[in-house]
Amino acid sequence: MKKTTKRIIGLLFGVAFLLSITFPALAAYSHFETGVVSETGFYVGASGTEVEVIDKNGTLIIDGVELTATATELNAISLFGYSSFTAGEAVEANRVVYFNTVTEAIYKADENSAVALGVNISGAVDEDDDIYVGIGLATVVADQEIEAGNLIKTAADGRVISLVTSDLSGDTMETGAGGNFVNQPAGDTVEIISNNAEDIGQEITIWGTTHGGDGTVTSVTEELHGTTEVVTEKDDWGVILGVELAEEAAGTVTIREGSTDQIITTITAGNLTAGILEVEDEIRAFNQKPTIVADAATTKSFSVIGTDEDHAALTEKATALTGASAVTLANEYNTITRILVGDVESARTVTLKVGALDATNLKIGKAIEAAAEIDDEILALITP
Repeated sequence: MKKTTKRIIGLLFGVAFLLSITFPALAAYSHFETGVVSETGFYVGASGTEVEVIDKNGTLIIDGVELTATATELNAISLFGYSSFTAGEAVEANRVVYFNTVTEAIYKADENSAVALGVNISGAVDEDDDIYVGIGLATVVADQEIEAGNLIKTAADGRVISLVTSDLSGDTMETGAGGNFVNQPAGDTVEIISNNAEDIGQEITIWGTTHGGDGTVTSVTEELHGTTEVVTEKDDWGVILGVELAEEAAGTVTIREGSTDQIITTITAGNLTAGILEVEDEIRAFNQKPTIVADAATTKSFSVIGTDEDHAALTEKATALTGASAVTLANEYNTITRILVGDVESARTVTLKVGALDATNLKIGKAIEAAAEIDDEILALITP
């Protein structure tokens, strides 16, 4: 019997024991390195770091009958199936679901749900179809990268995502110095110009607020015209928070306030951004509200760019830092890719961190396998 199949068998009966499922007693088993006999009669042995419920020959025996099964078949018998449910909407295979007590039907679970019931084990179903819901070992659909062994919670569209535990809460997502933009336009246009005539056609995006506005961050994209200045159509900028070139420029690109040509910031040759910290290694925010903190006193404004729980683009309103006291973002983010710190002093270091612990009632189980990206299907132990 393959090691993978043996591992699944072990997990199967481990789940049975934990959930007090009554399985037929198994035949006598040889003693592995350590082992115990469960109350329902089967032997759980440990060999190294693997849990196994097999005899010394690798044979599973139920009521005196030797059983040969594939991993898929073992997964299927490791679940409770319920045939009396009706789907209230179309539900894809392996999505986490909940029961609506008003319509008395099954629906895909929303993100951060505390009422998840189990997993659709019927395959894809349409509205009004019968639907089987399972718990125990089940295949689920990941919402983003998940490490094997992580506790999981629900994400959008019935997917799963890592639960924010003490191992994740407060982890650094990105850190870096402020951009030190000066001469903020405060109700003026912005001009862009290069000192190299060859810089023609490269796109540059500017992020900033509207003068007198509520902090909503706007982005404008323009094309360089070499040594001829380009004036933004937006003429009521408040605070510029970050700028980014789509391609490297041959010269130094200057971003300046329109009326008096005072320099706000520059992007030197070979660089693409100013005032932007790119989140590279840990973009996951786990559908939580991250926190951001400076290393010392500052009340300068920042923003972040990322995605919401449904993977739609989301940009935080410009918000003032409070020095070394953490600021909790206003929105829950699935991912964050950029921190806009152009307004922050270069002497200040800004750090973005994973948000607070998730409530324990959001846990629906544990990932048995790792997921590399959204829509990866992984084996999980579902115990809502």
